[in-house]
Amino acid sequence: AYSVNPVLFNLLEFKRNPSSSITISDSRFAQKNLQLIEEKSGLKFSEVFVFDGMIKDIISGFWFANSQIHLKNVYISVSFNNFYVSQRNDLVKSADVVIKDPLLYSFNLNVINAAYKCINLKYDNSNYDSTSVINFDKMSFWNDILIKTKNRFYLNYSFPQEYFAELKEIADYCKVNNINLYFVVPPTSIDLQNLIHENGLTEKKEKLLSELSGIAKTYNLDFVNPITSNRELYYDPN
Repeated sequence: AYSVNPVLFNLLEFKRNPSSSITISDSRFAQKNLQLIEEKSGLKFSEVFVFDGMIKDIISGFWFANSQIHLKNVYISVSFNNFYVSQRNDLVKSADVVIKDPLLYSFNLNVINAAYKCINLKYDNSNYDSTSVINFDKMSFWNDILIKTKNRFYLNYSFPQEYFAELKEIADYCKVNNINLYFVVPPTSIDLQNLIHENGLTEKKEKLLSELSGIAKTYNLDFVNPITSNRELYYDPN
């Protein structure tokens, strides 16, 4: 089910096991060691995450989580290359529509496909190997991601000022309802940071950080340091 529609899967997982302390993100800030976080902080955390998520998906993720439980601590991850206007459907809203309608859920193609895979695996797992590792040339893959990121996000980048109004609305809601809100800019590799500079977008990134910090407390982890300079710590530049 997770491989068919990870957004639908994650929202359902959160709906069944909600926590008042959450992180909302795309895949870069997802799948953390929640048990370790709980041991260190004393707080039970859950994740709402959207693979390949844009800022509009992240914003919708907050309102979805808020509809499931009274929130207390919210950490919203915002990256520079997911902060842009996209004509793609809002993945969270699309999944939420399916979740809210039992009939639509029952006949949704993703659900049917996932159910088929689960049943098939139950009776025939001879071709399933959860430990298999795909061999690939990391540097070629790495450079390919950089090229795709440049073409998709940076060549015609337009700063989406309108989303700050929606983030400010979330911040105002959190203040009224005694919810602690934080923004986190997750670390990316130095190569991706350089790509921003090479495409003349450094000021735009600084504007993003400035605007975010004016809305709520912001933790910027995306700068040159031993972690972001070590390619071995990353699967891809993001």
